[in-house]
Amino acid sequence: MAHDLSTIKAILLDIKKTFVGHLLNIFKTYAKNPALLLTNWEKYNAILQGNLPDSLTDQEKALIRFACKVNQDWHAIDSAERQQLLDLGISESEMLEALGAMELFIAFNRFADVMAIEIDF
Repeated sequence: MAHDLSTIKAILLDIKKTFVGHLLNIFKTYAKNPALLLTNWEKYNAILQGNLPDSLTDQEKALIRFACKVNQDWHAIDSAERQQLLDLGISESEMLEALGAMELFIAFNRFADVMAIEIDF
């Protein structure tokens, strides 16, 4: 998939607007591979433009605990734990959103560590 320079610049400008004038180093690094830049920016937007409110309710706290457990001890998750979240009124879509955010930041952190990208936020 080929991307012209104007497309790359447009993506980087969109990122900069989102971060109030700041272009994160991780996206500067992704710009060296335009397909990765576009894919990760689209994924970032899809995950972080979800449905969770700004303040944390007991439901969101349970969802965060679930995502943390998935990150640390995923093989111990069973259907009963997912059912507990459903019983709290958390939708499968919200579970996917939380897990997607967790996945995104794990991937960003590993990528940044391997590429020795300076943390700038």
